[in-house]
Amino acid sequence: MKKVLIVLIAIISVSNVYSQTAETYYNKGNSKNELQDHRGAIADFSKALELNPNDASAYYNRGNSKYELQDYRGAIADYNKSIELNPNDAEAYLNRGLSKYSLKMKDSGCLDLSKAGELGYENAYEKIRKLCN
Repeated sequence: MKKVLIVLIAIISVSNVYSQTAETYYNKGNSKNELQDHRGAIADFSKALELNPNDASAYYNRGNSKYELQDYRGAIADYNKSIELNPNDAEAYLNRGLSKYSLKMKDSGCLDLSKAGELGYENAYEKIRKLCN
């Protein structure tokens, strides 16, 4: 019984270090994004995702960095994963829609903008009026 308890404590300790490390890379990515170092941010978000592949926010923020670098296909892939993990994220739909629109995928992009509006992102309707009519 004592050995089982020691193993459980070790697993919990390792998982705590694991989470902190992913969080550290995530925070570094956000800082680099704010400094307009989008390539550095992508690298940090990618490292965070290696450590925690179920972090919808890291996919979303990495998508934003890719969008800023005009890597719209890469941004869409990250927004797709973010939406898969967090299907009620209105901003992920909004940004995926804008990325699709940038690739001349107007109909699909406008559907995403509409979904963002349905999920409560009210500025999505302004984007729809400008881009989709």
